Amino acid sequence: MKKLIPIVLLLINCTATGVKVQMYSPAKHVLWGLKNIVIADIYGEKDLKDEIRSQLESAFANTDFFNCYDSGLIQTKLREAGYSNSDLTDISKIKEVGQALDADGLIYLKIDSCKVFPDEKGAEQIQKRIWTGKYQRDELGNILEEEVDGEIVKKKLLEVKLVEQKYTIRKGMVAMEFMLADGNSGSLALVERIEKKYDSGKVPDEQMKSLPSEMEILTELSQQVINEFIELIKPRLKTVRRPLSTGVHFVEEGLIYAQDGMWQEAIDAWLKAVQNSPNDAGIQYNIGVAYEALREYEKAEEYYRRAQLISDEEPYQKALDKIAGDRNRKSKKLTELLEKYPPARFLKQKEIEQIKERN
Repeated sequence: MKKLIPIVLLLINCTATGVKVQMYSPAKHVLWGLKNIVIADIYGEKDLKDEIRSQLESAFANTDFFNCYDSGLIQTKLREAGYSNSDLTDISKIKEVGQALDADGLIYLKIDSCKVFPDEKGAEQIQKRIWTGKYQRDELGNILEEEVDGEIVKKKLLEVKLVEQKYTIRKGMVAMEFMLADGNSGSLALVERIEKKYDSGKVPDEQMKSLPSEMEILTELSQQVINEFIELIKPRLKTVRRPLSTGVHFVEEGLIYAQDGMWQEAIDAWLKAVQNSPNDAGIQYNIGVAYEALREYEKAEEYYRRAQLISDEEPYQKALDKIAGDRNRKSKKLTELLEKYPPARFLKQKEIEQIKERN
């Protein structure tokens, strides 16, 4: 039987009543069940939009977790649904466009600042070992030798002197504001401003070639900003124990699949077991565990609830409380964000900037 790409990375310490497994849990700052991502709009520094979009798409791809639609797929889906690019960038149409694109999350990115400042020049007195023009000698007056870069050369006689050293300081800064919207409900899920700075420190003029260029600095800083944003929304791996219910026939078959991390096959087996034993809370619970391992949280909650309705035993209630609690915390966070960052205010600011650009 063909195995799915494993979502659960490691299954260890299996017993007859449960498994200890590493599974993904929702990130602290993320939509519940976030998977499909659309970069809806990037505005600000025109010259860097394409570069930053490319960095963002690559960062999502490197997680091996999110599906970030490329521009071609976005355009195709928009046309098929009767929408245009202007609809995609319209904050008021997040829900309609998000559902048309089958996008869990839409990202609106504002480049607040992206610049390298003029170099700062200066000079300072430093102690430096200077060649006196003479060579070191032994007690007999013979010039000493040493190996330098694989060659035998005369050993120079150095002395410490105060000299003036000219230097250059190069600084840069990149700041971006990310707005992540729920493509299913149209709600605002996250607004986060991230800023990164570069400071070369004092670089002697003779080492100027070692300084990164303006574009290298901006590229590196923007990558740091994007990486921090991804870390905010990326689900985390954690080790949990799930006391799976045992049984015969399809129940046991499902347990074997679960032990190999083949959660979809386990679900298929347990769904067959449900047909024979619809009132078995343990089987319903097992299916919930499998869906949670596959990050299908709504289905997981559904089956945990079924198990709890059949039996109020602690494992069923505990699993239901946890997954429902995750969802409720997200809903509360959404409300707080909407009060603090109304989408209308965000859109109005964008309209003002677009008018300035046209003028």
